[in-house]
Order: sequence, then structure tokens, then C-alpha cells
Amino acid sequence: MSNYFRRSSINRREILKLAAAGAASSMAAPYIANAQASVIRIGHQQDMTGFLSFYGFAFDKGARGAIERINAQGGIAGRKLEYILEDTESDVANGIRKFRKLVESDKSDFVLGATHSGTNLATNPIAKELKTIVFPQGEASATTDSKGNRYVFRIRAHSAIQGRAAVTYAVQNLGKKWTFIVTDYAYGHSFYDELAPMVKAAGGTVVEKIAVPVQSQDMMPFLARVSRDTDVVFSVFTSSDGVRFLRQGHEIGLSKRVARLGPWGMIDGMSMKGIEAAVENAYFLSHGPRWLDQVPTESRGFIAEARKIMGIGDDGAVLGVSDRIMATSYYLAPWHAIHLLKHAIEKSNWESKQDNPKLIQAMEGFSGKVSLDFPMSDFVTRGEDHQSFQTLWIEQAKSGKLNVVASVNKDQLLYPPKIDVRKESF
Repeated sequence: MSNYFRRSSINRREILKLAAAGAASSMAAPYIANAQASVIRIGHQQDMTGFLSFYGFAFDKGARGAIERINAQGGIAGRKLEYILEDTESDVANGIRKFRKLVESDKSDFVLGATHSGTNLATNPIAKELKTIVFPQGEASATTDSKGNRYVFRIRAHSAIQGRAAVTYAVQNLGKKWTFIVTDYAYGHSFYDELAPMVKAAGGTVVEKIAVPVQSQDMMPFLARVSRDTDVVFSVFTSSDGVRFLRQGHEIGLSKRVARLGPWGMIDGMSMKGIEAAVENAYFLSHGPRWLDQVPTESRGFIAEARKIMGIGDDGAVLGVSDRIMATSYYLAPWHAIHLLKHAIEKSNWESKQDNPKLIQAMEGFSGKVSLDFPMSDFVTRGEDHQSFQTLWIEQAKSGKLNVVASVNKDQLLYPPKIDVRKESF
């Protein structure tokens, strides 16, 4: 397996950071400089450092696991996969440069996209220009709506899909008066733009939208604006910002007077140790439960096997790395994307990028059953906008553990597509 991993352009200081964070675990095998001519090259434009690195680590881990499994089985149509990782540093301009490098210099056949929604949106037209299939991994709805094109496919549920799951559950069970407090960039604004109309349509009301600058250390001025008339606070933050919001909200008693709900990115990849009181009773949307015993029986064995390949424990901990937790709403998206490519390549007899039109058509409308190839759940990749749909979960924090309280299957999450990229020429 190690012979199919190529060094990225992450500098020495960044590599040391990743090693300390666990990226140099059992799966981060040595790289080589020269690839075999017959390989299929999969590039990864990812946020390995910067404020989104928690998620970048998970996406990288999932991609490596999928490639390890497929290469151990002989590759795709007899061709091994080569993996080329590039760090965007959670920066849009750098992400654009890295995408072009992966395609134009490294000759990647396909690219797994970044976590950063801004990078996704900026990359989409370049993917079309370079006629390269990309799988963006951020959550802004526009990526596969108004800003999508025929070379863009997304596995993960975007903010509008997550919103349907959230609103369906929360308006009925948590309350009708909502305040949104969101990170002040595309990720947070997309959630508000999509969910606010859904709340109103479900009979609820929106009290206020509060936007918080990224990496704000003091959340108190923003928390103080949450009206006492609020039933539900829907918060959208990433990694450390999410923990600061939860801690400081708990300190002022917010957790006692409102229901707190947010996407899984709020605490995904974060240990529950030391924040048990701050997160107690909070609700989170997820693409997959952290604790294996919360996974449904029909998919538990597949999830367990995928975790074994990646070195992830039943509690979501990264094995062999002290206090490192896998972001379990993220790590399986590249696994699904790479296995989707495998199925479509074999079905379409794809040999090179000249065959991309028939490969794209093979993925349009593709449906997969839960299996080790697609362990999250049954899913469908819609032909019109290339957005995938699968089961989502709502988990609640209780005594330091996240317990599933509801699930919403893909059929409940479907909505009319806003675009039809199949009308585009290749």
C-alpha cells in the first residue's frame, strides 16, 4: 500500500504538526516520488492545517483507508490507485492553487475536494475548465445547487439537507421560536439561508440571526443577544469555535433555558472529556454516530470493518494516538466517493480522462446499498445536481456520550433539484 502514496507539498513544520496530531499513525505510510504509469491518480485538496484541520484529518484518513482496501483487492480494473495530498491551509486562494497543481502538475485523474465551502465554490468552475471530476466535501448548498456543474459530485449532505432533518425533528420536539447564531462565513450563512424559511414553513418563527467572526475568543457579546423568547438556539461553528460557544453559553446559563441544536461539525473530532457539562443535553445532526453501539445493526458490521482498516475504535478514538477522536461525520465521505468511482469506472470501462463523459453518466443517478463499499447507509446520487442523499442522525449528549435519538432516511430528505447539469455539454 505504501508504494502508492506520494508526498504532498506540506512543509516540514506542518508535517510535524500533523504527526503530533496523529496523522503519522499506522496508515500514514512512507511516500514515493515516482508513480507507476498505469496507476489511477486521486488527488486530495484538503484543509490539513488551519482552522478546519480537524476535518481535514478525518477526510484524509477515510481516503487512505479506501485506497488501502481497494489496492489490497488489486485496484480498479487491475490498476492501483495513487494518492496525492495537498494542504490548502484552510485558505481559499491557496486551495485554488493546490487544485491546479494536483490537476496540471501532478496529473490527478480525480480530486477529492476541500472542507472549506469557500474553496469548494471557487474550485467548481476550475474543475469544469480542466474537465476534472471533483468531490467537494464542504456543506454550502450552492456547491451542488446554483454553483454546481457536470464535473462536481458531492457525497455529504449540505446545509439544506441537514436543515430538513433538523427542522423536521426540532420544531415538533424542541420548540418553535428559533435564534440562529452562526460563524460568519459561507458555511454558517448557508445554514441560515436554508433553514430559516424551513422553520417558518413548519409553523415556527425566527427570532434573530447572530453572525460571529471566525475564531472569536469572546462569545459573550453575541450570546448576550440571544432573546429570552427563544426556544431553540441553532448554532453553526467549527471545531474550537464550537467548543467556545458551548462552554461560554453554559457559563451564562443558556443551556438551562433553551434547547441547543447544531450540525455535527460543532464538536466532531473533539473529545468529550472536560466539556461534559457544557454539552450536556445538546443535540447534534450527524452523518454517522461516533459510538459504534449507536450504529444500526444492518450497517454496524460494515462500519466496524472500515474502522478497523483505518485504525478507529468503537468509541471513535484514533487507535495509538492519545486523545485523538475521529470526526465521524466526515471520514466516510471520501471512502464512499472512491468506491463510487470504482463502481462507475468498472461499469463504464473508463481508461483515461477522455472517457470522463461516460464515467459521469455512470455516476448520475447511481444508487448504492449499504455495504462495506458504502457503509454509511443506502444512498442515491441524483442525476440532476450530482448531490447524494443518505440517512442522517440526530444525537444528544448525555453523561459524556452521544446517543442517537432520531434518524431521517434519504427519502425524507429529497427536495426538487434547482439545476439540471445534464443539460450541459462536456
